Amino acid sequence: MSEMFKITLPDGSSREMPEGSTPADVAAAIGPGLAKAALAARIDGEVRDLNRPFEGDSNLALITSKDEKDALELVRHDFAHVARTASLRADIFDHDHRGLGRPLDHVPQPQLSLRIDA
Repeated sequence: MSEMFKITLPDGSSREMPEGSTPADVAAAIGPGLAKAALAARIDGEVRDLNRPFEGDSNLALITSKDEKDALELVRHDFAHVARTASLRADIFDHDHRGLGRPLDHVPQPQLSLRIDA
């Protein structure tokens, strides 16, 4: 039989979840609306992905777009990854390991195209 973890929610209630469960599973158990609205999870004070399994008994707060400060941080973090990927794929950048390149204001306009290769 698998081990059960005690997941404590911000309102003080708790749920027993089997080992291997994720914050997404808890959100789905609470309701389909929350499962759809959840963006990430704060587990014991640390922001984590919804699909990362619990490692033991935990305090859980689900982050939704209504949590403006946390949601903004998530968007900024995601955008940083998108910008980094775009900079590595852009023909206008020197392809060094830091993803840094020449300033855009020194590049002629026709060279501002992105490669579409995977």
